Amino acid sequence: MATATRKFRSFFELSEEPSASPDARTGKSKLHAERCCSAAITVLCVISSLFAVSHFNLYRSTLSDLRAEQADAAVDAAAAASALLEMASNAADEARKHGHLTAPLPNVSAALTFIAHGSCANQEIQTHNFWNQLARLQPQLFVFNGDIVYGDCDGRDFPNALSTECSVLSGAWSRLFAKTNFGAVRANLPMLGMLDDHDYGQNDCGEDNPFKYLAKALFLQRWNALPTDPRWARQGVYMSSMHGPVGQRTQILLTDTRWSKSPYVPSYCVFSDSDRAACARRERYVPYNASNGGSMRAQDGGPRMMSEEQWAWLETELRKPAELRLLFSTVQVLAEGHGWERWGLIPLERRRLFELINATGANGVVLFSGDRHIGAYYRVGRGVHGAPYPMNEITSSSLTHSYRGTPGPWTAGCSGARTSCVDPNDEPGDNDRIGPLVHENHLGTIRVNWATRNVSLQLLASDDCGVAPQSWGQQCSSPGSGVAGRVLLDVTLSLDELRVR
Repeated sequence: MATATRKFRSFFELSEEPSASPDARTGKSKLHAERCCSAAITVLCVISSLFAVSHFNLYRSTLSDLRAEQADAAVDAAAAASALLEMASNAADEARKHGHLTAPLPNVSAALTFIAHGSCANQEIQTHNFWNQLARLQPQLFVFNGDIVYGDCDGRDFPNALSTECSVLSGAWSRLFAKTNFGAVRANLPMLGMLDDHDYGQNDCGEDNPFKYLAKALFLQRWNALPTDPRWARQGVYMSSMHGPVGQRTQILLTDTRWSKSPYVPSYCVFSDSDRAACARRERYVPYNASNGGSMRAQDGGPRMMSEEQWAWLETELRKPAELRLLFSTVQVLAEGHGWERWGLIPLERRRLFELINATGANGVVLFSGDRHIGAYYRVGRGVHGAPYPMNEITSSSLTHSYRGTPGPWTAGCSGARTSCVDPNDEPGDNDRIGPLVHENHLGTIRVNWATRNVSLQLLASDDCGVAPQSWGQQCSSPGSGVAGRVLLDVTLSLDELRVR
């Protein structure tokens, strides 16, 4: 309509002087129309004049509405910015009282050969033995991939409000930084981090989370982010880091899959403990498809995992030269065998990710995820979901309270690593998973042999709990049945196969 309006106004040569009132401009269009009329076309000219007035009034109304919307958006943005500044100030006070991270990141010119990663650490569990394991392992870098703390706020009843307070979330950070073994490690162990749902203040949260600005401020202050850090101005806390000389460059990409994520499609599946198999693969959510609004791309207004701002950032990063790219997503990317959170619930966004990797010629991408409270290795071949080459994913979750399994008739015969269990939550139908799930508390390691161009991916027991019973949020039963540091999963990849053709 805007194009038609411009053409119409050009035909009548409407005045565009800013000083002219709308009524004056309307009068000029009438006058011009009258002068152009002859007796033979008087009726036509009158109709044209009326159309000019009507169309211009519509243009003026539309422009007024647009300016009002822009003004409202500016007010909302200013309010959010002001609130974020206030939250940052309060978070800074908390950080000064209880501390923040101090270890510098590895030198950008140094090749990375040993990195650790993990997710899901409940600060209410008294012992965080994984910090002791990290101190023993001494990796060059630790990537904390979401649920760094558990600080769920009560905000589901006002999803559109901007909440500036949540004592549960700020208190969770204080309790983490008060832990003795964490204090001993954080001064010397370089760390990168990303927020997931529980440290964003709301389980399974997305774009309508009212606590995301508060969570962002608390996180960035604890992570000792400078005022010039670009994450303060971003829609989320996504970031990248590049290390190593040419030929040994490792790019670390931390994506934010919470800040702008669309709501998932609920499953409404009802099951009982004696028949959980009835809801296998649709326990809580089902994928978007043509019948529920999933046929439209995010770029065109469809459901999304990340904002267009973040997609543009990711494209820029993937175009940078690197031999190995560690792409972290808090939620799983490749998994198909369950109805919990995963990229596969918004299939077009996962395809978009793989197509972007292909379009940018980004070799060496390996995926890492958390969130699920299990450990696993997933792999899809070239072409699956649009993958430009074999895509590999390690899920490492949880550091302190992994899922042990649900009691029921399928648990008969379970032992040791529970490889004989048929619990539906073990994703028995997921052909993209290689090997059994890991149910012990664990952390992940990445070792790079630049001479052979091999990457070794392992999951190690983060404590001695093993598969001993562990109530949610509580320490496992003592004594544990495992051995801290034991290898639970071991995969080796060749960088030579991770190449765009």
